[in-house]
Amino acid sequence: MDPLRTLLLVALSLALAVSGAVLGGPAGAAASTKIYSEIPRPTAFVSKPSTVGYLPPTTPGISIKVKGLRWSGWGSRRARASGRARICPSMSKCSRPRTRVIAGGRYRSEGPTRIYSKITFKFPRGVPFDRKIKLCIAGEVCDPFGPVGRG
Repeated sequence: MDPLRTLLLVALSLALAVSGAVLGGPAGAAASTKIYSEIPRPTAFVSKPSTVGYLPPTTPGISIKVKGLRWSGWGSRRARASGRARICPSMSKCSRPRTRVIAGGRYRSEGPTRIYSKITFKFPRGVPFDRKIKLCIAGEVCDPFGPVGRG
């Protein structure tokens, strides 16, 4: 490959990378967007996880773990995924429904990272608990009614 062509390819690659970072393009936004998860251990802020889960006291009286998540819209205002949940109420047996997950309430933390602060789990009809559970998982932007909202 001749030197001029190499130089043009390098310049084009650099221009695309800089424009994505400056404009907050999809690749930059997706890579720097995270969500808090207590499962799998260790507890962490992760980007585009295939598994998320929450335990009491984040989810009073219930533990939720959803595996096999395939996200669409990660890095945008609202990201959606579906997977297989394992829901264990404290006074009942566990169930494993298909579950839709919606991450929202995105805000900018320190630096370029954005955090999804709210997560909603939607379950199919016939589950022995609420069909929709909303969690506020980042205290800075929670609603005044507490960490868990149902309905």
